Amino acid sequence: MQMTSSFSESPLYRLIDGDSRDVLLTAEDVRGFFMDPEREPSEAFTFIRPRQVNLPRRNIESAELEVLNYQRERIGVYHIGRASLITPDTDKSIDRQGDVEYSFSGHTCEYPKAGEVWSRWAAENPIERGEWAKYPAEYHECWLHVTQTAWFTAHRKAARYGTDDFVTIDGREMFNKFSFYCALGEAVNGPGGYFGSNLDALADCLSSREAKGQFHVTWESFPSSRNHLGEEFTSATVGVLEEFGVSVIFK
Repeated sequence: MQMTSSFSESPLYRLIDGDSRDVLLTAEDVRGFFMDPEREPSEAFTFIRPRQVNLPRRNIESAELEVLNYQRERIGVYHIGRASLITPDTDKSIDRQGDVEYSFSGHTCEYPKAGEVWSRWAAENPIERGEWAKYPAEYHECWLHVTQTAWFTAHRKAARYGTDDFVTIDGREMFNKFSFYCALGEAVNGPGGYFGSNLDALADCLSSREAKGQFHVTWESFPSSRNHLGEEFTSATVGVLEEFGVSVIFK
């Protein structure tokens, strides 16, 4: 039996059937999906305060979890695979407080704070320059993950879209390699911008047809960041930049 329900508030998540593209439900939050990789993978996740519930069958072979902004536009997507409805009973209606639980094939997101970051990205006011650096260092990996996921969900390429010949990154904001990529992505492609998440991805961005020519990077407080990032990572990163014609100025 099919269940339907809808409410006016903007949800953050939407579960869809990847084959039919049918919307199964939207919800304000999801529990059990964003998990610490060191913890035992969850076998179920729960949609909190569901909206627009439409559950015609219990088993979905190619479920997808979408992240929505305040306008209900898709800004991120995760491919779940097989998902099976646990609760509620499909013969019962869902009220405003009734959470919906699914078992699934274990495809959790290994960035535990990504849900918090997505909440910020979904808000009406846009991401500001330097906003990622206001988060504690342990959030930077999750911020980079959200940046990368949102970038490609929007069908952008691994490329340079900015047109500035000179960009600046601040070593005082870099406490790990994820901080570096957050800083570089923003410097090159603006707030929320992506420009690599590892050395291979950085090389892909630099070698793309859309790279828009050579540019210069001023790396302020370089000694400070080198202490946090390590000599090996710093040297390798500078090597990749220079290999593709980027001039790096150290300060």
